[in-house]
Amino acid sequence: MVQFLWNPLGLTEAIRDALRDREVTVDVARYVQAMVIHRLVDPASKLRLFHTLDDLSLPDWGGEPWQLQPCYRALDYLVDIKPQLERVLSGRLTDLLNFKLSWVLYDLTSTHLHGHACP
Repeated sequence: MVQFLWNPLGLTEAIRDALRDREVTVDVARYVQAMVIHRLVDPASKLRLFHTLDDLSLPDWGGEPWQLQPCYRALDYLVDIKPQLERVLSGRLTDLLNFKLSWVLYDLTSTHLHGHACP
């Protein structure tokens, strides 16, 4: 299911392009995709992800063995390139889904609001 959206959106290429000029020695896109799949299948810590990687049905990424440290660092790299990825995703989603954006939804699930009830 993740591949169904991941590939048409070109997320691997977008992440790699955004990190091209940085000295990143791991495939951040590979680790981020594994985290997304793991979050959908078994939401748990990155350490648990690392211990269960062999049990997940992941795309074939080649011979590079999984390492624990990149599991922790991948999201740090992603935060650094967030604005660039948001622009790429916005453009691809509007093209892919033929959107004409005229309004925006905000996720307020982690926001706490205070108020007083009217009498």
